Amino acid sequence: MKRESTSEGKEKELKLANNLDWVKYSPRFSDLKIHKNQLTIKMSNLEWVEDYRSQEYRRYQNPTQPWVYHLEDGETAIVAPVCKRVS
Repeated sequence: MKRESTSEGKEKELKLANNLDWVKYSPRFSDLKIHKNQLTIKMSNLEWVEDYRSQEYRRYQNPTQPWVYHLEDGETAIVAPVCKRVS
């Protein structure tokens, strides 16, 4: 039977106690410097940025209405109104 390392035991103990400090002992989060320079959000092209800005402009022209964004990948996203009423 393989004996658990001290950090693995501590991690399990804290998880069972619903204590978020278990992250400190998890091997998954032990060396975050490896991923520091990794690009996680792809850069959008300028045409898409201009389209998004025009959608935002039109959304704020009708702040009491829900809005449907047309996203770069062809999907749509529905968002709540900016405000309930215009004062």
